[in-house]
Amino acid sequence: MRVERLSSGPEIIPGLRLARVAPTETLRAIEALRKRADVIYAEPNYIRRKTNAPNDPRYPQMWGLNNIGQSTTSGGNPGKVGNDVRAEQAWNVTSGSRSVVVGVVDEGIDVNHEDLRDNVWTNPGEVAGNGVDDDGNGLVDDINGWDFAHNDGSVFDYTAPSYPPAQDYSGDVDDHGTHVAGTIGATGNNGIGVVGVNWQVSLMSLKFLTGEGEGTSVDLLKALGYAKSMRELWTSSGGTKGANLRVLNNSYGGDGSSQAELEAIRALGAAGILFVVAAGNEGLNNDMFPVYPSSYISTNLISVAASSGGGIRASFSNSGPATVHLAAPGQHILSTTPRNTYNFFSGTSNAATFNSPTVYVDALLQTVGLPGHPSRTGWIATLDSNNNVQTRAQVLRQLVESAEVYNKYYNEAFVIMQYFGYLRRTADASYLNWIQTMNQTSGDYRTMINGFMNSSEYRRRFGP
Repeated sequence: MRVERLSSGPEIIPGLRLARVAPTETLRAIEALRKRADVIYAEPNYIRRKTNAPNDPRYPQMWGLNNIGQSTTSGGNPGKVGNDVRAEQAWNVTSGSRSVVVGVVDEGIDVNHEDLRDNVWTNPGEVAGNGVDDDGNGLVDDINGWDFAHNDGSVFDYTAPSYPPAQDYSGDVDDHGTHVAGTIGATGNNGIGVVGVNWQVSLMSLKFLTGEGEGTSVDLLKALGYAKSMRELWTSSGGTKGANLRVLNNSYGGDGSSQAELEAIRALGAAGILFVVAAGNEGLNNDMFPVYPSSYISTNLISVAASSGGGIRASFSNSGPATVHLAAPGQHILSTTPRNTYNFFSGTSNAATFNSPTVYVDALLQTVGLPGHPSRTGWIATLDSNNNVQTRAQVLRQLVESAEVYNKYYNEAFVIMQYFGYLRRTADASYLNWIQTMNQTSGDYRTMINGFMNSSEYRRRFGP
């Protein structure tokens, strides 16, 4: 062992010395030194490595990757430092690989986006534009994936020259799929725009959602079948054809359980493909009110809720201890959108797509079953003069709080409350409990509902 000064210059710690031994003797030497009365402490010469932080200019705005207390809401509310996915620690291990393919089952992807094009998957067994099914998978020119909604190889169908589209634009926008793709794999450290969780990856577009944000189970099953077949083709060809598809991202959902969908998801698992799915944006408990495909049970399925920058579940996010497995940043997320643009979205809904005021108001009224609402004309006029996110939110709130909605749904809520046992905790006393509660509230359903919603039983059943 040779002991020497740490440096010939000034000492930052008086008496600190460097002990040199063979690398294989390091631990033994430390143990011996710690036993000496004249040694305060002994420790290894640890290896420190640079922290990988990308040079993408908008990375500092991406709280989900590195939360330093920056704005995490549209209103500018600061986040909770450290409430992120620990991206920089992960990047010190790996920043991804283009040999790994991730399928985006969603709308289409802007494959020519400046921050995505280098990470868009290209079919190795297909020759672009020759009109021939070169890889023999039944599809001609499936270069970057396939559009199962329109049954063609064009996975990006937005035709407007700029984004966002004009109010009268009626075609596919593909901004939700493009935004999801950027979160997964916008090219990192390229000095442009944003960065994805993976700096390098291959993004396969499996489009089945159209401009309305909707798609059918049939088209979804076609997309899942394609994914499975391309994974199997890659395996059988030794990597010369198909795709090394390892993960499918699924940011969609709806009511109704499909046995075919469940079997397809399990078949993907047997092929070695992970199925990651959004839990949903209705603010509900999926254990009690299932959303599919999130609520299917399969060993390869991971259901993901949305968290906020403050370190809690986002208010709009679904949850469920039995069916939702984890949470990830999902509020005020900056990512890629069409035509080399970047925008903040929340949840998995297409938050930035602006259809016409009439379509928006009529869709709201249809949802609550009140197409003849007396305020319809006034709300449309309000949006015609100032059609932005804030004004739309105000219209939504006015609708929800209107007397028409109030009167329509409180009686239904009262019946639901009885069904879930709030008024009949014991079967033999159900009628007595009902009468007593009615007397206590003078028959006011609204007081009963509000009492239920503030009760511990409501929180136990439906979450905070």
